[in-house]
Formats: sequence, structure tokens, C-alpha cells
Amino acid sequence: MCIILTKERKSLIIYVDIASAFPVDFAFIDGVSAIDKGEGPWVENISYVTPGVLVAGDNAVAVDSKGTAIMGFDPEASYPNQPFVNCYNHLRLASNYNPGSNNLQDIAVFGENLTDVIFPYEPPDQKRAMAGSYY
Repeated sequence: MCIILTKERKSLIIYVDIASAFPVDFAFIDGVSAIDKGEGPWVENISYVTPGVLVAGDNAVAVDSKGTAIMGFDPEASYPNQPFVNCYNHLRLASNYNPGSNNLQDIAVFGENLTDVIFPYEPPDQKRAMAGSYY
């Protein structure tokens, strides 16, 4: 799932339809090592962290929602609340179109208890986000 703003930042290009038409069989998040305080090395003041977690499943929205919760964020939060300070909540949008749920109560978990693996992240604020970013 991805939401991209055009250069004019007026219209959304939504890929939820593509995810619905071509659902993945297996989604995987490698959270063994990661970047904190930003979405990439182009953001100022990022730090490297080692949460030491892997998340996998047969539904990309559910996997991404659990990954968001592991990062200490609410996957049901709306813009402009954390972590969606620079973008709309793509998980909520995807959930509305039914390729999966972003409600943590709807998602079965096997393995570790979610509360035991939470590794709080600090997202960038709008001022630190790079101008021209995909947000």
C-alpha cells in the first residue's frame, strides 16, 4: 500500500486498488535493525536502532499494522497524529477498501505477545522531513 502526493500535492495516487487486485501471499517486516526518527538516511538526525523483531503474515495490511504497533504507534491514528504527521494513514485507507484490517483486535498473533516486543520509535516532525519527500 502506498499513497503518493503529486508535485502539486493536491491529489492522491492510491495503490490500494492494486493491492486488492493482486494480494500478496506473504508479507514480511525485517525489524532486526532499523532507522529511527525518519524514513530514510536523507532525514536529519536519524539514529540506527536494533529492535530485534521479525513480523510476517499472509495479509500486508495486518502485518504493517502490527509493525506499526510494535513501533509504539496506533495503526488507527489519523492525520496529523503520530506517526502520520506528514501523510495520511495508508493503513486506514487500505482497511476501508477491505484488503485487510488495521484494527489490532481483528488480527490474530502467533508467537511473541505484542506488548513484550514493543520498541518505541520517535518519528520525524514535519520540520525535519525532507522537502520534496514522497509525503
